[in-house]
Amino acid sequence: MVFFTSLQVAAPAAGGRLSYFRHDGRRVSIEPVRRAGKLVIPIPGRRPVIIGRDVIVRLRPGDDPRSLPPTGLTPIRRIRGLDNTWLLSAPDEPSAVRACAAVFESKRAVWAVPDFSVPIELMHTPDDPLYPEQWHLKSPRGQDIAAEDAWDITRGDPQVVVAVLDTGVGVHPDLDPARMLKPRNILTGTDDATPSNLAIDAHGTACMGLVAATADNQTGVSGVCPRCSGMPVRIFDDFAQMATISEIAEGIGYATDEGAWVISNSWGIGQELIDQGGIDMTPLYEAVRHAVESGRAGKGCVVLFAAGNGDADLNAQPIGSDELPAMDETIAVGACGHDGYVARYSDYGSCVSVLTPSWSGQSGDPKILTLDTAGDAGYNKAGEHYKSEPGQGDVSTGASEPDAEGDYTRYFGGTSAATPIAAGVAALVLSANPDLDYHQVRDILQSTAEKVGDIEYIDGRDDHYGYGRVHALRAVAVAKYGRDNIDGEPCVLDLNCAGVCRTDQPDAGQPACATTCAQPEDCPEDQDCLSGYCGPELPEPVIEGGCGCKTPVRGEPNIWPLALLVFLVCKQRRHLSI
Repeated sequence: MVFFTSLQVAAPAAGGRLSYFRHDGRRVSIEPVRRAGKLVIPIPGRRPVIIGRDVIVRLRPGDDPRSLPPTGLTPIRRIRGLDNTWLLSAPDEPSAVRACAAVFESKRAVWAVPDFSVPIELMHTPDDPLYPEQWHLKSPRGQDIAAEDAWDITRGDPQVVVAVLDTGVGVHPDLDPARMLKPRNILTGTDDATPSNLAIDAHGTACMGLVAATADNQTGVSGVCPRCSGMPVRIFDDFAQMATISEIAEGIGYATDEGAWVISNSWGIGQELIDQGGIDMTPLYEAVRHAVESGRAGKGCVVLFAAGNGDADLNAQPIGSDELPAMDETIAVGACGHDGYVARYSDYGSCVSVLTPSWSGQSGDPKILTLDTAGDAGYNKAGEHYKSEPGQGDVSTGASEPDAEGDYTRYFGGTSAATPIAAGVAALVLSANPDLDYHQVRDILQSTAEKVGDIEYIDGRDDHYGYGRVHALRAVAVAKYGRDNIDGEPCVLDLNCAGVCRTDQPDAGQPACATTCAQPEDCPEDQDCLSGYCGPELPEPVIEGGCGCKTPVRGEPNIWPLALLVFLVCKQRRHLSI
């Protein structure tokens, strides 16, 4: 998983303290030092946070950068997806921080924050025909998301677009180019979202494969929503080391404005970084809110974030209140193993919505098979698994990959893998019912989740398990047919009906809702109990003799003796002869 590292601020150089104001008016103090020509906040044993010359300013309605006080700031561009928000540049780094304070104090801006470059690292621990290995879709142990059953209803709709904000997505034989829409490299401002050849930069392609890899093409694997479209948005640099707040915000804004229905984020920003580094997250909060409130012509994009992968020893940690998964507008996705229990590293808290299958965190347990950067790049190089090491480049782990061509990897995991799987199910839900809004999709994912783990869920949820493991069939069935329907309405599962879904009539076409009964008294007044189900009262059939005599016949008796009796009576009355 891509996850931002925490900060331990080093002692400042003499006179090095700087400050600015958060969006809520609280003063933030930072103590940078200059190293190799850059102003940085050192982090022992890790890459530093870099303070650049740029700032992000949210102006008041009707204002533009010309209304700001003289601070030496030069406008660069508006930030896409954020109301009247600008990226501006100062003469130098200290001036940028001081300008943020001056602009905020002038009351001309709602907020003004430095555009920090923050260090990132991939935390999914990628030590990392193939469909039979995709146990998260169909598992012999039953610990899957029931994707095959959901595909009987829909395999996705190309109009449903899932944006993957990550390291980029490369051209791949298992990704239909006609369904990879509007790729964007936010770092370069171009439409080329191709990742580097490094193992670590295959992360975005692996995520996209879990969402939208093509099915039934006799090639490789299948995505959860194999007929949906993808939107690759690259927001991380080579080696996935750094990203600025403005680049991430613009990535979310781009995906929203260019038509994404679902936005999948297998990365996060840790609470310690926010607290210790003085990082104001306001631009990202507003970008997410813009997506949820304005995306899809007001129905809202479904925005998912990885819950996080614990500490360096893979022990789960609480999700901080300022982290993106904790927002009311996002869906926080945790991970569970092939045994149905929550993964040991899956971070927890009251914000966790659902789990999806991924690596358990235990050595030797299966990980997730998905796409790799095609050819001799990414994790799989000539059938051997590689990982990226700082200062060394790609290093072989000695593990065997599933194909010698280098197009797939079986060693993806963490909440990085869990999140695009959940995003794929959200896309199936929207394929089944495009009219659903963001809140309805989130409710369906949560209310149809399968309770796993042999634990007690309080009011339907748990801080580690959320509402349970995503269940694609249930979610898609409710999206298409609704729930608690009256008798006679179409259904797939009992979940769709106030009674039960009657699927025992193979010649009757679409299964329909029904009410079970043991006797007529169990049914409404105008219905009978027929073969265990309530139904309309049948008209009373009659036997008509040749002389016009009629007699009602109820139930299913042997009618021939009665018919003969009627005939003889009529014969006697009419003096008929045989």
